[in-house]
Formats: sequence, structure tokens, C-alpha cells
Amino acid sequence: MDRRHFLKVSAITTAGIVLTPAFKFAEGSSNRIYFVIDPDDSIANEQSSKWALRQLQAELRVKNIESLVVQSISAVPEGEKSIIAAGRGSKLAQSILKLKNVKVYMPPESLEIIEGQAENHTVLLASGNDSQGLVYSLLELADRVHYSALPFKDLEFPEPIVEQPANKVRSIYRSFASEVEDKPWFYDKEMWKKYLSMLAAQRFNRFQLAFGMGYNTPNHITDSYFLFAYPFLLKVPGYEVKMGNLPDTERDRNLEALKFISEEAALRGIQFQLGLWSHGIDWKNSPDPNYPLIGINSNNQAIYCRDALTLLLKECPSISGITFRVHGESGVPESDYEFWVTLFEAFNKCGRKIRIDMHAKNVKQKMIDIALATGMEITLSPKYWGEHQGVGYIPASIRDREIRKGNWKYVEELTGVGLGSRNFTRYSYGDYYREDRPYEILHRIWPGTQHLLLSGDPVLSSAYGKASSFCGSLGYDLLDPLTFKGRRGSGHKGGRCGYEDETLEPKYDWEKFLYTYRTYGRMAYNPKSSPDVWRRFLRVEFTGAEEFVEKSMSGASQILPLITTVHGPSADCSVYWPEIYTNMSIVNVEEKQPYKDTDDPKVFGNVSSFDPQFFSSINEFADSLLDDKTLQKYSPVEAAERLEYLSMASIENLRKAEGSIKKKNSVSFKRLSYDVKIQAELGNFFALKIRSAMLWRIFENTGDKDALKKAISKYENAGGAWKKIAAAANGVYVKDISFGDRNVLRGDWADRLGAINRDIIEMQKSLTQTKPDNKVQADKEKIDKAVKAILAHPERKFEVCEHIPIISFKGGEEIKVKISVPTGAKNVNLYYRHVNQGVYWQMQTMQSEGKNFLGTIPSDYTRTKFPLQYYFGIDTEKGPVIFPGLDENFMNQPYYVVRLER
Repeated sequence: MDRRHFLKVSAITTAGIVLTPAFKFAEGSSNRIYFVIDPDDSIANEQSSKWALRQLQAELRVKNIESLVVQSISAVPEGEKSIIAAGRGSKLAQSILKLKNVKVYMPPESLEIIEGQAENHTVLLASGNDSQGLVYSLLELADRVHYSALPFKDLEFPEPIVEQPANKVRSIYRSFASEVEDKPWFYDKEMWKKYLSMLAAQRFNRFQLAFGMGYNTPNHITDSYFLFAYPFLLKVPGYEVKMGNLPDTERDRNLEALKFISEEAALRGIQFQLGLWSHGIDWKNSPDPNYPLIGINSNNQAIYCRDALTLLLKECPSISGITFRVHGESGVPESDYEFWVTLFEAFNKCGRKIRIDMHAKNVKQKMIDIALATGMEITLSPKYWGEHQGVGYIPASIRDREIRKGNWKYVEELTGVGLGSRNFTRYSYGDYYREDRPYEILHRIWPGTQHLLLSGDPVLSSAYGKASSFCGSLGYDLLDPLTFKGRRGSGHKGGRCGYEDETLEPKYDWEKFLYTYRTYGRMAYNPKSSPDVWRRFLRVEFTGAEEFVEKSMSGASQILPLITTVHGPSADCSVYWPEIYTNMSIVNVEEKQPYKDTDDPKVFGNVSSFDPQFFSSINEFADSLLDDKTLQKYSPVEAAERLEYLSMASIENLRKAEGSIKKKNSVSFKRLSYDVKIQAELGNFFALKIRSAMLWRIFENTGDKDALKKAISKYENAGGAWKKIAAAANGVYVKDISFGDRNVLRGDWADRLGAINRDIIEMQKSLTQTKPDNKVQADKEKIDKAVKAILAHPERKFEVCEHIPIISFKGGEEIKVKISVPTGAKNVNLYYRHVNQGVYWQMQTMQSEGKNFLGTIPSDYTRTKFPLQYYFGIDTEKGPVIFPGLDENFMNQPYYVVRLER
């Protein structure tokens, strides 16, 4: 909402409500509510609106409150409680909104809940700009009733609620990856009703059910269920394509289930997106898949897929979009554009508009043009932080190896994206943000840590909500917790949450993560949501301890995102699993480890951040200390300090929660408690190991034994933290938590102790070794100063600077940049770049004029189709400062974005 609209909405609160006495739902003896639904109100009579009203009525019945539906306000007896459920444009809604001076424009899915007057009745209006807005209004009331001991009291609104979505798309992605683990929930109709109702209540407006993500490529396949999805759903006339061992009755049941799920989503106003991630038919090195593919070859592959997709869209009219993986991992060679031309003919045959969402990895202009030729709405979906989840902003850069690897070029005169090998599109938004793009962009938040452990933090969720409309993008598609559980044939029967203690297993796996969905969904819709949105849940679920649970979960939930931001040994989530981390050696370059996509030497200290523009690596920072070189980046010391604080705060608040919770045997609290303890010790482990690796680097460069002894001590303490994790998980989680068939994706925390201990022993051996001759000869004073800096607990440095952000620019004209900084600034650098992850940031030393520093982004650089981004690096007497930089939570956009005037 812009400032003018915000002020108008504020006027509603200060003017409209004060002038009209608030109606007290809690007063009076009647235990009844009348719902007024105008039969001529098309929005109020949509199926999704009627469904939401039934949800609210059901919650009222639980609280022994009768509800009646009438068609006009005159049918409500005098003095009775009444709620008008209406579209914003209806006569009833307009009469109330005009009296309240609500005249601001509201976009789709916006809502109002406001007390007002209608025909001498004091009423509560629940309205929406469209049916989805009305659904959210009614579900907000239902949520308040559900979590209230005094529902009439909690249906009073002394101040109005006027909200609009910050992101157009707020999507959840759920993948079918394992026959043994996923069939039970796929066929469970009651599960789907509850799950989709929960998503709607948390204001998710899109749901993707993904098939074909069980494998990255059609290779070494054992569990092929839904890998090539069409014959698992359909018999296509004219073809004899089928899955061996699959009964026809089961195939038909699969289609019935898909139709049911898509229709239930549509009933709730949720767009249903079907993910078809694999179209490969050449299953290499797969001699015995459980369901072999029969009757298809390269001659009929494309036309079969086209006709199957056409039939599928006809059979399931509630499918509103399809997601495709279109690069080589789909099983279709990237040079085979004719396959996609043929397949996409299905969209012109289905008779309705279908959104085409293409996973953005290595998408070239030709593929974009093929999709655009269908006339459908086209979306490209890049990954957010590689295949992981970092802190809450769009990363300013990607790892250097992704930029420099491959052979590509960008030709500005061409309309479209760059040419050649496009490795830089693998793990972020690449060069897709051209201002003249004819497609939308939707960020996909990959599973990364696998999300086995419970998380939920309004701070992190709000940051993602704010960041996800970056440069006009649609929002995000958040992969469901446990997305890849049981992948690549590693599934187990039993509960998906991996508990050895069966009393901890919820009926449905997603019920463990209700707080996760609530914080992400509501904050994606409105990053400034009232705290009551999540606190009402906590008050009921953790009565007596809600304040401490909130703080404990907040701290614990920020730990893994920060770890994955600062330590990126592999962008591949099938290799790097920070939750159950496979140790990377600090000492031994020859130590066997899985992280192939990291630079040599492959040791812990050399690992890049996933945003190296803002976060220095361990070795880079340690070297700078010895060289007296200033890095205008966030250091590993700052990251370690933040991890230590988060760990301490989460444990301290958990102890307070344990002492104050009313339900001492609460299963929900037990689950939360175990996972908070594990995440807290993960924070301690990585903080200690980061400090140890910096000290080791000092020893490597100087041979200083004091630095070595401190490195050993820190590493031993890190090993102790990991032992605490293993002890906390023992008897709680099973010994084989499996997200894949490789060792790095299965097992438990105790499995990882051996590699940690071996590395500690290797480090200890250096104490008895003679100092090598090739060490850098640094004086002892400088070494001690570096060691002291590594072991320090510094406060984050912030400076109050004056800068008017540049909003827009004209292509081909230089941009003058000015910033006023505090007295004592030695040097100010201007960093700027096109919003294009395939190019490097530019740096310019700014000219000093007293407290003002001046810089210029040259006209040659602004001759572009991309937005620009910039920030400042400031050397002060206290050390380097980045402006605007990251806040104390590392949860905000640390740079400015400038849009090209169009």
C-alpha cells in the first residue's frame, strides 16, 4: 500500500470508528448470529464464499452459537447480532463503507472487516474485493472463534481490518516422491479437505501437486511411481502406453483422486497447479523399476504426451496451471525444442486458459518463445537461495563458480535472455528480470534443509513476504516440509515425520507444521500482520507458555537459514543437508566428502557463502586480518556471534516455557522442545566450527601454535555440541531418516560424529608437527590481534546515514548518487549492478565533500533493459559498515533497487 492509500485507511480508524459507538457482540443474552447474504450479490454467492461461510458456521456450532442465514438486513430481529457477508461492490457493503469513508482502491483478494450501520442495525461487515477476499474475511472470523474462549468478545472490532495482499501468488508445493510414503495421503479425502482448508485459512492462494520429482534425472530408477505421470492416470485412446504392474483400477483411482483434489482446491478459491516435472522415457541404468514403462519410444513420445495432457486437462477441469521442468533433468534433451512445441499444442486443444510455469534453470529465449506462442500466461520460476532456504532477502549475488562456469554472453541489442551455457541460472533468478519481459516471475523456495525440524518465525516469514515481490515478481512457491521424504526409493512405512517415539507422530504429517504454515501464509499475504494472527494459535496450543514458545521458536527457526546463507558447500539439496550435516573437513583436503560443486581446496574454510557479495568466506576473512585489509562484507565472526545468540535465546526461552506451560504432557510441546534443542545445538556447532576454522587458517598461514590450540579447543567444543544433538534425538527420531538413497540424505545425527571426531584428531596432530618453512612470517602482535578478533563477541555496527533512495532511472542517462555519512568515515564505496545474477558488481570510490560523498553510475551502464541495485560500503573508525545493510536479524533487503522508467 502506498503512503496516500495508507493515510486514507488510517483515517478510517481515527475518524469513522470514533464517530460511531462500537456494537458489543459480547453484550445481550442471545446466543445467535444472523448472516445477511444478498441473493443478488454475485461475490457472496460464489461457491468458495459459501464454503467459507459454512466453515465459520461450523466453528460457531462448536462454541454452541446458533447461526441463521437471511437475505436482507430487515429480516434480522431488532437487537440481534448480525454479520453481513458481502462483495465490496454490493449495495449493503457500499452503504457501510461510504459512511466509514472507505474509498481507497483495493486490489484483488483484499478484504475489510468493519463495524457499521445498515438500516438502523449496528452490524459487522465482512467483505472482499472479490470472492477470495470475502473468503479470507470469513475465515479470519472463523479462526478467531476457533481459538477463542469468548467468541463474541473476539468478534468485536473497535478498529477495522483493511488488508490487501503483498504478493499476488502465495503457493505451497507438495510432491509425490515415494510410493510407500505418499500413497496414503494421496488417497485420503479427509486429509485433503483438512489440509486445503488450512491452506485457505492461512491465505495461500495456489497449491502445486508435483509428480515426477522422485529423481533429478531418469537414471537408476527403482521407485517409478508417478515419475512419468500420464500412464499412472490415463489410458489415452490410440496408444498402448501403460505402466507394467499397475492395475487399471489403480490407474483410474489415481485420476479420481487428482480430480477430487483439484476440485476441493477450487472450492476453497485455491488455484490448482499440477507439476509434471519429468517427461523422460529413457530410464538409463534402471534394470528393475517397480513399474516399468511400456509402449512408448522416441517416435511417439511427443505426440503421446500432447494427447495425454490434452485428455488430462479435459478430465480435470479444475486444473488451472501446469508446472514443467524444461531443462535436461526433465529427461528431454535441451536441444529438443520440437518436443515442447508438440506438447504445448495441448493448451490450444483444452479450451481454456492454463498458466504455464517453467522451472527457470537454463531456460533459453527459444524455450520462452515456444511457451509464449501458446497465448497462455507464462511464468518462470527461479530458485530463491539455490536449493536451500537462506535469510529473508533476495540474494545480492550467487557463488562465483556459477557466474564464471560455462560459456555465455548477453547481447543487449537482442530482445531476450542471454545466449550460450547458462550455469548462472541454476540457483537464482539469472538474467530473467528484464523490464521488458513478457512473462511473470515466481520464486521457488526449495526444501534445502529438508525441513524435518519444526520451524516458525514471524520475523523470517515477514522478511520473505516483503522480499518476494522483488522487481514486480508474483511471490513465492514454498516447498512443503518433508517435500523429498522417501525420495529415490528410500521410503519407509509408518509416519512421515520420522519419529521412533510413535506417540509424537501426528495423524497427518503437516499437522506438525501448523505454526510454519500460519506464519508463512499470513505474512506472505500481509508482512505487517497483527501479532494476534499467530499468538491466538500459541495461546491455545501452549497455554501459559505462549510468550516463551514464540521467542524460542523464533530464535531456533533463524538458525538454519543463517547457516545456509553463510556456508554454501553445495547448492544441491541432495548433497548438502545442514539439518543432519555431513561434516566437511577443516584440516584434510584429501578427506572424502560429497561437496563436488565447491571450489578447491575443498575444505570448510574455503567454502563460499551463497551470497559472497555480502558475506566473506572464512579463509578470505582470516587472510584479511593478517594483511590489515578491510573487507566491506559481513564477517564469519558476525555470523558466529549471531548463531551463538540465537542458540542461547532459544534454549533460555524454552526453559522458561517448560516451567510455565499448563499442559505438561502436551505432544505438540514435546515435538517443539526436541526440535528447538536440536536446532539450538546446530547453531552452537556451526558457530564454534566457524571460529575454529578461522583460527586454523591463522595457524596455516603463520604456524602460530597458540592459534592452533584455540582452534582445537573450539573444534572440540563443536564436537561436544554435536554429541548433545545426537543425545537429544536418541529415542525420538528413527535411526534412518531418509530423504534419498545416498548416505548424505539418510541416517541420523549420531552417524555424523565419526567424521567430526576424525577431523578433530587431524587438527590435534598438528601440535606435534614441525613448523613448515613456507609459512607467512607475521609478527606476533599482528597474529594475537587477529586471534582476538576471531574470538571476540562484537556488537553489530550500524551508522545513521542520510540518503534519498533513487526510485527510477532513464536508460542511457548517468545517475548521480549522494550519501551523507557520520564524521570519521575514511572511505565510501558505491557498489552497483544490473539486477542480473550473471554479471559481477561494479565498485566506485565516491568523492568526499565534507560529510557528503558523491558518486555516478555512468550512462553506458544505464543503457540496459535491467533494473539496477546499489548499496554503500563505508570504512569508519569502528570498522566497515554496509548501508542500508542487514538489520540485527539479517532479515531485510540490504541494497536499494532502481527501476527503469518505461
